[in-house]
Amino acid sequence: MHHRSSLHHLFHSTELDLINPTIAPSREQAIADHDSNEDEIKIYCDGSGINQNIGAAAVLYRKGRPQPRVLRYHLGSADERTVYESEAVGLTLAAQLISTEGDITFQVSIYVDNQAAIKSSDIFSTNPGHYLIDHFRRLITQLKKTNQDRNFMVNVRWISGHDGVEGNEEADREAKKAAEDRGNNSPRKHLPPYLRKGTLPSSVSALKQAQRQESS
Repeated sequence: MHHRSSLHHLFHSTELDLINPTIAPSREQAIADHDSNEDEIKIYCDGSGINQNIGAAAVLYRKGRPQPRVLRYHLGSADERTVYESEAVGLTLAAQLISTEGDITFQVSIYVDNQAAIKSSDIFSTNPGHYLIDHFRRLITQLKKTNQDRNFMVNVRWISGHDGVEGNEEADREAKKAAEDRGNNSPRKHLPPYLRKGTLPSSVSALKQAQRQESS
């Protein structure tokens, strides 16, 4: 039996239940569910830190299309950003890919390889990073307003990392590429509107962690 995250209410629209976060009870079950999933569109998102920098990416695969669509975003220094934030940015990149995909057949699935990115209070509660999830919800809600598919549903699913799932591995590679340099960002016009305006507010938790390291 799958676990509906306690954060389900945070993804809940005031009108319709548009987003369904799901965590399989084991990595084996997560992979089995992934392999049997017949959704036409699957998106994999990830956040990564490398060389003290943080990046995020999302990769969209569609049946019949030989190459995936990719979005990348460089969040900045690990002294100012957290991997939790990058996971949230990855979700908004996934939502942006969905919203710019023509002739969508629902349901669609977004895969995340970090359970903390689905259920951690560090990102999905009242801390400063929560506003990033608000952007994700807003993008999905806007998409619903322009789509009349009665099967509209965006499933946010956990997939175990480094188990050979190609989409997940590709998202990891793209997130690392995003972390390496701001020059690896996707073109600004392709990013979610809130990411086109410049740098994100600094993370309070990242700044506190940097201060602790300096004083130790």
